[in-house]
Amino acid sequence: MAGPKKTPARAAAKTRAASGRYLELIQEVDAPQPYQIADELVIDPPSKPMADKLNDAHYRMAVANAMTQAMLAQPDQFTMDNFTSVREMSEKAVEDYNDAFFNGRYHEVQEFFTGQSNEYWNAFVTDYKAHMWPKEPDAEGVCPTCGHDPRTEAAPLGPASLS
Repeated sequence: MAGPKKTPARAAAKTRAASGRYLELIQEVDAPQPYQIADELVIDPPSKPMADKLNDAHYRMAVANAMTQAMLAQPDQFTMDNFTSVREMSEKAVEDYNDAFFNGRYHEVQEFFTGQSNEYWNAFVTDYKAHMWPKEPDAEGVCPTCGHDPRTEAAPLGPASLS
């Protein structure tokens, strides 16, 4: 079984040594591990560049949506070229978002799920989001994923419910 793909960023990260408060901090953080879909399909956890790309694509999707809404509100003031340009901008932003969301492996993930049930896809996306971006407990410490309340001994969902 193959591990995560070696990348220049991963190699460079190994040459940097954390120390001081930052070392303490990263030891406190429960960072996600790579998400393995198949032997040769492993998605690395979110990185700072990935998050930046995701945020940029999300912003461009919002801009394209706002532009579309403005054009639909006054369609006589815009040409078909305007609509086409915004549609292309939106499609590019969505493509970039999907690619960033899956850390550069979007097309491989799509290929893997081609021909599979949409239920499998939905379950995978839900699990992938929870794995890569776990939600923080609310102000009382209650986990929004499983409902665990640290003031009690048990989570409302037993282990069988979470699998």
